[in-house]
Amino acid sequence: MNILLDYLRLTLFLGGAFVGVQIPSFVDLYGQRLESHFLESKTSIEAFQLDAEKYFNGDMAQLIRHYSDNPDPVINDGGESIASLHSRAQFLTTSWSEFNSNTRSRYWHTFTSPVTSIRKEAWANYDFSIRLDFNGITWALGIGLALSLLIELSLNLLRLLFFVRKATPTERHEPPSFKINAEP
Repeated sequence: MNILLDYLRLTLFLGGAFVGVQIPSFVDLYGQRLESHFLESKTSIEAFQLDAEKYFNGDMAQLIRHYSDNPDPVINDGGESIASLHSRAQFLTTSWSEFNSNTRSRYWHTFTSPVTSIRKEAWANYDFSIRLDFNGITWALGIGLALSLLIELSLNLLRLLFFVRKATPTERHEPPSFKINAEP
């Protein structure tokens, strides 16, 4: 029975290691996708930013208002499109800055506050490759160890809760009960 538990522990550690080694690869893929969307949005708004600088001292809000206030419905709708492009570019610029602020922020951003559509896109195109660099090995060992410890502690807690043998009165240090015979 002990050898079976040893193999189960080894399997859990290895499973955790396989999950852990994937994390840096996924974060890198998400970062590449985020960067490409960021650059694309930056390119799509550049021409309008040049117009804003030329006619409105660089104020995109004034350019958008100018388009939106125009009585021509085609130009008016163009203002909504420019506003949407500008909003998306600002959002992706902020996300890209958060992602790149330091190494820890790359992981934090990817798993706690990602651009959801980009994370879904990265997940859909992820190929579960194993990259054995320092980050991959570190994450693999860390996740493997954490998962193994978590399972081991959980099993020990369950063992304590459900398999504690019942103590006899003498083991509990209780005095034996005396029956008083009420019959004469």
